[in-house]
Amino acid sequence: GSDGAPGAPPAPLTNRLREELLARANIAVALARHDAQVTYVGALGDDAMGELFYADLARSGVVTHLQFVEAPTGVVVSLVAPDGQRSMMTDRGANALLHDEELLEDLARNFDHLHLSGYTVLDEHTRAVASAVFALANANGVATSLDVCSVGPLAEVTPATFLEAGAGAGVL
Repeated sequence: GSDGAPGAPPAPLTNRLREELLARANIAVALARHDAQVTYVGALGDDAMGELFYADLARSGVVTHLQFVEAPTGVVVSLVAPDGQRSMMTDRGANALLHDEELLEDLARNFDHLHLSGYTVLDEHTRAVASAVFALANANGVATSLDVCSVGPLAEVTPATFLEAGAGAGVL
């Protein structure tokens, strides 16, 4: 959160919050900024952070199909060392409550590509959702990709578990 210059003061808190919220959907936002039609499907807490995330996605041109659940919106804290090495601390919050029935209904619409966050595969609560989503995409001949996200949780669930749950992904 700064203007990028060494020693520059951090960006105002509201800007940093928006940057962190949009970082969760950075691929969706980047594609929308390049005039791609993008739909973001996920779960949000019914709280101020969820409202901010929803509003910022809309301002970025991303269409949303969101499940609002009774849990705090997920948070990722990114710590950056002076050498640029990042460490992430993740609280999946509402994301752990993502329901496959609603998600599969949202994905029954026509789409060209499915990109899934690796956190969906890394979390035992949503791992089956990931497998179901990839199965639907593959059955419809849709290209798929999966972002590994973070090495720490990957080591905890084991690469074998991750690869098994993400077997439907065409690109890792």
